[in-house]
Amino acid sequence: PIKFRRLYGTPSLIFRARDNQGNVLLSLSARWDGLFLFGGLILIIGAVLVMAFTGVLETTRAVRLSAFTYNTVYSAVSLVIPLGFVIFICGILWSQLVLRQFALYDSKGQKAVYVMQRGFGLKKECYLAYFVKSKEVLLLERKRFSWLRKWQLLDKERHVLAHIYEDSPARAVVRKFTGHLWGLLRASYVIEGPMDSQGKIENSRAAFNRFVCNMDKPQALSARDLLVTALIVNIR
Repeated sequence: PIKFRRLYGTPSLIFRARDNQGNVLLSLSARWDGLFLFGGLILIIGAVLVMAFTGVLETTRAVRLSAFTYNTVYSAVSLVIPLGFVIFICGILWSQLVLRQFALYDSKGQKAVYVMQRGFGLKKECYLAYFVKSKEVLLLERKRFSWLRKWQLLDKERHVLAHIYEDSPARAVVRKFTGHLWGLLRASYVIEGPMDSQGKIENSRAAFNRFVCNMDKPQALSARDLLVTALIVNIR
Protein backbone atom coordinates (compact mmCIF):
# COMPACT_ATOMS: atom_id res chain seq x y z
CA PRO A 1 0.00 0.00 0.00
CA ILE A 2 0.93 3.64 -0.50
CA LYS A 3 0.20 5.86 2.50
CA PHE A 4 -0.43 9.59 2.25
CA ARG A 5 -0.46 12.14 5.04
CA ARG A 6 -1.30 15.80 4.73
CA LEU A 7 1.07 18.29 6.33
CA TYR A 8 -0.42 21.50 7.72
CA GLY A 9 0.89 24.96 8.47
CA THR A 10 0.78 26.86 5.15
CA PRO A 11 -1.94 27.88 2.64
CA SER A 12 -0.43 25.35 0.21
CA LEU A 13 -1.64 21.76 0.10
CA ILE A 14 1.22 19.45 1.08
CA PHE A 15 1.13 15.63 1.15
CA ARG A 16 3.85 13.17 2.09
CA ALA A 17 3.55 9.80 0.34
CA ARG A 18 5.38 6.65 1.43
CA ASP A 19 5.21 3.20 -0.19
CA ASN A 20 5.91 -0.17 1.44
CA GLN A 21 9.55 0.00 0.24
CA GLY A 22 10.17 3.17 2.23
CA ASN A 23 10.30 5.49 -0.80
CA VAL A 24 9.05 9.00 0.01
CA LEU A 25 7.64 11.72 -2.25
CA LEU A 26 6.44 15.15 -1.17
CA SER A 27 3.75 16.97 -3.17
CA LEU A 28 3.31 20.73 -3.01
CA SER A 29 0.39 22.58 -4.59
CA ALA A 30 -0.69 26.18 -4.03
CA ARG A 31 -4.30 26.52 -2.84
CA TRP A 32 -4.78 30.28 -2.82
CA ASP A 33 -8.33 29.89 -4.11
CA GLY A 34 -9.18 27.85 -1.01
CA LEU A 35 -7.54 30.46 1.22
CA PHE A 36 -9.64 33.23 -0.35
CA LEU A 37 -12.84 31.17 -0.07
CA PHE A 38 -12.18 30.28 3.56
CA GLY A 39 -11.08 33.81 4.47
CA GLY A 40 -14.14 35.37 2.87
CA LEU A 41 -16.49 33.01 4.69
CA ILE A 42 -14.78 33.66 8.02
CA LEU A 43 -15.17 37.43 7.55
CA ILE A 44 -18.85 37.13 6.61
CA ILE A 45 -19.75 34.72 9.41
CA GLY A 46 -17.72 36.65 12.00
CA ALA A 47 -19.31 39.97 11.02
CA VAL A 48 -22.82 38.53 11.19
CA LEU A 49 -22.13 37.04 14.64
CA VAL A 50 -20.71 40.35 15.89
CA MET A 51 -23.77 42.20 14.57
CA ALA A 52 -26.15 39.71 16.22
CA PHE A 53 -24.26 39.85 19.54
CA THR A 54 -24.20 43.66 19.47
CA GLY A 55 -27.93 43.73 18.77
CA VAL A 56 -28.59 41.49 21.78
CA LEU A 57 -26.47 43.73 24.03
CA GLU A 58 -28.27 46.83 22.79
CA THR A 59 -31.70 45.30 23.31
CA THR A 60 -31.08 43.81 26.75
CA ARG A 61 -28.87 46.66 28.01
CA ALA A 62 -26.53 44.03 29.44
CA VAL A 63 -23.58 46.34 28.81
CA ARG A 64 -23.86 50.10 29.15
CA LEU A 65 -22.48 51.56 25.92
CA SER A 66 -23.24 54.82 24.20
CA ALA A 67 -25.28 55.06 21.03
CA PHE A 68 -22.11 56.27 19.27
CA THR A 69 -20.32 53.02 20.17
CA TYR A 70 -23.15 50.85 18.85
CA ASN A 71 -23.31 52.88 15.63
CA THR A 72 -19.55 52.53 15.20
CA VAL A 73 -19.77 48.73 15.56
CA TYR A 74 -22.66 48.50 13.08
CA SER A 75 -20.81 50.70 10.59
CA ALA A 76 -17.65 48.61 10.83
CA VAL A 77 -19.58 45.37 10.40
CA SER A 78 -21.48 46.76 7.42
CA LEU A 79 -18.10 47.31 5.73
CA VAL A 80 -16.64 43.91 6.66
CA ILE A 81 -19.54 41.88 5.20
CA PRO A 82 -19.20 43.18 1.60
CA LEU A 83 -15.40 42.84 1.93
CA GLY A 84 -15.93 39.17 2.82
CA PHE A 85 -18.16 38.69 -0.21
CA VAL A 86 -15.54 40.29 -2.48
CA ILE A 87 -12.79 38.00 -1.14
CA PHE A 88 -15.08 34.95 -1.47
CA ILE A 89 -15.92 35.82 -5.10
CA CYS A 90 -12.21 36.30 -5.84
CA GLY A 91 -11.66 32.75 -4.57
CA ILE A 92 -14.37 31.41 -6.88
CA LEU A 93 -12.90 33.25 -9.88
CA TRP A 94 -9.39 32.06 -9.01
CA SER A 95 -10.54 28.44 -8.83
CA GLN A 96 -12.24 28.66 -12.22
CA LEU A 97 -9.84 30.84 -14.22
CA VAL A 98 -6.34 29.91 -12.99
CA LEU A 99 -4.87 26.63 -14.26
CA ARG A 100 -3.86 24.27 -11.46
CA GLN A 101 -0.37 22.84 -11.17
CA PHE A 102 1.80 21.21 -8.56
CA ALA A 103 5.08 19.34 -8.22
CA LEU A 104 6.29 16.18 -6.50
CA TYR A 105 9.72 16.12 -4.90
CA ASP A 106 11.87 13.08 -4.11
CA SER A 107 13.72 12.45 -0.84
CA LYS A 108 16.65 14.59 -2.06
CA GLY A 109 14.39 17.59 -2.62
CA GLN A 110 14.59 17.38 -6.42
CA LYS A 111 11.53 17.69 -8.61
CA ALA A 112 10.39 14.24 -9.73
CA VAL A 113 7.00 14.95 -11.32
CA TYR A 114 5.27 18.01 -12.74
CA VAL A 115 1.47 18.01 -12.83
CA MET A 116 -0.27 20.64 -14.98
CA GLN A 117 -3.89 21.27 -15.89
CA ARG A 118 -4.42 21.43 -19.65
CA GLY A 119 -6.82 24.28 -20.41
CA PHE A 120 -10.47 24.62 -19.43
CA GLY A 121 -12.91 22.15 -20.95
CA LEU A 122 -16.67 22.40 -20.72
CA LYS A 123 -17.18 18.64 -20.47
CA LYS A 124 -14.00 17.47 -18.77
CA GLU A 125 -10.84 18.51 -16.93
CA CYS A 126 -7.50 17.13 -18.07
CA TYR A 127 -4.26 16.94 -16.09
CA LEU A 128 -0.84 16.01 -17.47
CA ALA A 129 1.82 14.36 -15.30
CA TYR A 130 5.38 14.64 -16.61
CA PHE A 131 8.06 12.42 -15.04
CA VAL A 132 11.38 14.25 -15.03
CA LYS A 133 13.81 11.30 -15.17
CA SER A 134 11.98 8.97 -17.55
CA LYS A 135 10.39 11.77 -19.66
CA GLU A 136 7.14 9.77 -19.60
CA VAL A 137 3.70 11.33 -19.62
CA LEU A 138 0.40 10.32 -18.04
CA LEU A 139 -3.00 11.92 -18.52
CA LEU A 140 -5.88 12.08 -16.05
CA GLU A 141 -9.33 13.20 -17.16
CA ARG A 142 -12.34 13.99 -15.02
CA LYS A 143 -15.92 14.46 -16.17
CA ARG A 144 -17.40 17.83 -15.31
CA PHE A 145 -20.93 18.45 -14.01
CA SER A 146 -21.40 14.90 -12.73
CA TRP A 147 -22.89 13.99 -9.35
CA LEU A 148 -20.31 11.21 -9.06
CA ARG A 149 -16.63 11.99 -9.56
CA LYS A 150 -15.25 9.85 -12.36
CA TRP A 151 -11.68 9.80 -13.64
CA GLN A 152 -9.77 8.05 -16.40
CA LEU A 153 -6.03 7.36 -16.36
CA LEU A 154 -4.51 7.35 -19.87
CA ASP A 155 -1.07 7.05 -21.44
CA LYS A 156 0.26 9.61 -23.93
CA GLU A 157 -1.36 7.68 -26.82
CA ARG A 158 -4.66 8.06 -24.92
CA HIS A 159 -5.03 4.35 -24.19
CA VAL A 160 -7.11 3.93 -21.02
CA LEU A 161 -5.10 2.43 -18.16
CA ALA A 162 -7.64 2.66 -15.36
CA HIS A 163 -11.08 3.95 -14.37
CA ILE A 164 -11.48 5.69 -11.01
CA TYR A 165 -14.84 6.59 -9.48
CA GLU A 166 -16.38 7.40 -6.11
CA ASP A 167 -17.51 4.45 -4.04
CA SER A 168 -20.60 6.10 -2.49
CA PRO A 169 -23.18 7.87 -4.72
CA ALA A 170 -25.21 8.91 -1.66
CA ARG A 171 -22.20 10.57 -0.01
CA ALA A 172 -21.36 12.30 -3.30
CA VAL A 173 -24.84 13.83 -3.58
CA VAL A 174 -24.91 15.06 0.04
CA ARG A 175 -21.43 16.56 -0.31
CA LYS A 176 -22.61 18.75 -3.22
CA PHE A 177 -24.74 20.67 -0.72
CA THR A 178 -22.72 20.43 2.50
CA GLY A 179 -19.08 20.03 1.49
CA HIS A 180 -17.12 17.23 3.16
CA LEU A 181 -18.00 18.53 6.66
CA TRP A 182 -14.44 18.62 7.99
CA GLY A 183 -13.68 15.16 6.62
CA LEU A 184 -16.84 13.27 7.60
CA LEU A 185 -18.01 13.03 3.96
CA ARG A 186 -14.61 12.93 2.29
CA ALA A 187 -14.69 10.82 -0.89
CA SER A 188 -13.05 7.43 -1.34
CA TYR A 189 -12.54 5.89 -4.77
CA VAL A 190 -12.63 2.53 -6.53
CA ILE A 191 -9.92 1.79 -9.11
CA GLU A 192 -10.52 -0.59 -12.02
CA GLY A 193 -7.22 -1.27 -13.76
CA PRO A 194 -5.77 -3.62 -16.38
CA MET A 195 -5.72 -7.41 -15.93
CA ASP A 196 -9.11 -7.15 -14.15
CA SER A 197 -7.34 -5.56 -11.19
CA GLN A 198 -9.20 -3.72 -8.45
CA GLY A 199 -7.94 -1.07 -6.10
CA LYS A 200 -9.07 1.55 -3.61
CA ILE A 201 -8.18 5.07 -2.57
CA GLU A 202 -9.43 5.06 1.01
CA ASN A 203 -9.72 8.44 2.71
CA SER A 204 -9.90 8.90 6.45
CA ARG A 205 -13.16 10.31 7.87
CA ALA A 206 -11.43 12.89 10.02
CA ALA A 207 -10.48 16.56 10.01
CA PHE A 208 -6.82 15.71 9.38
CA ASN A 209 -6.49 14.23 5.92
CA ARG A 210 -4.83 10.83 5.51
CA PHE A 211 -5.49 8.24 2.84
CA VAL A 212 -4.21 4.88 1.63
CA CYS A 213 -4.01 3.60 -1.94
CA ASN A 214 -3.76 -0.10 -2.77
CA MET A 215 -4.19 -2.54 -5.68
CA ASP A 216 -4.93 -6.26 -5.51
CA LYS A 217 -2.54 -6.87 -8.45
CA PRO A 218 0.51 -4.62 -8.02
CA GLN A 219 1.88 -5.69 -11.40
CA ALA A 220 -1.18 -4.28 -13.18
CA LEU A 221 -0.33 -0.65 -12.44
CA SER A 222 3.06 0.65 -11.34
CA ALA A 223 3.38 2.11 -7.85
CA ARG A 224 4.68 5.35 -9.38
CA ASP A 225 1.61 5.79 -11.60
CA LEU A 226 -0.69 4.81 -8.76
CA LEU A 227 0.91 7.33 -6.39
CA VAL A 228 0.60 10.24 -8.84
CA THR A 229 -2.96 9.25 -9.75
CA ALA A 230 -4.08 9.11 -6.12
CA LEU A 231 -2.57 12.53 -5.40
CA ILE A 232 -4.20 14.24 -8.38
CA VAL A 233 -7.59 12.69 -7.63
CA ASN A 234 -7.50 13.79 -3.99
CA ILE A 235 -5.98 17.22 -4.52
CA ARG A 236 -8.51 18.06 -7.22
